[in-house]
Amino acid sequence: MKFQDIVALRQSVRQYTDREVTDEQVLTLLEWAHSAPSAGNLRPWEFIVIRDREQLKRICGTTFFSNSEDSNIHQDWMLTAPVTIAVCADEEKIGGRYGKTSIFEQIKYLDCSAAVENILLGAVELGLSGCYMCGFRTEELRRVLSLPKNVTPVALIPIGYEAKKTPRRQRVPVKELIHREQYGTRYFPDGHE
Repeated sequence: MKFQDIVALRQSVRQYTDREVTDEQVLTLLEWAHSAPSAGNLRPWEFIVIRDREQLKRICGTTFFSNSEDSNIHQDWMLTAPVTIAVCADEEKIGGRYGKTSIFEQIKYLDCSAAVENILLGAVELGLSGCYMCGFRTEELRRVLSLPKNVTPVALIPIGYEAKKTPRRQRVPVKELIHREQYGTRYFPDGHE
């Protein structure tokens, strides 16, 4: 599959079949994640593969929708995925190199997000689907995953085979988001192809 096709086909899927995702597929995805760019080549990510249904229910109990962090409405759709990958950041790796500078918090999320993107694009390559999810209560999830205090959960990625075709969402044309030299000057003026 061509890269342009992989990018075009990638979308957030929230309903999966019960078809197994193999350990080989998971390892391939995590090898690709580990190839993501990283500030100072620190590669601060840690990956937790979750298959156990009871553990996944506990993880789901830490989730919430939208801005309703205190709600008891969880993202139960993730329970349909046969495997979920938790992507976490080891803050000691980052702090050892950069200290507690302003870049510290950014690296945690930027580096791990690059790894997440590789997982999501890789899933398409393998005929799988996934969803980038960060609607969870961090401290609760930290306890459920038994994370040490220097490791922070950044994302949950349910992975599986899409159960039904997910409708594509409309997007603003990219030309409307590109500026020239500074914000507010369109790079592609109206009528330019």
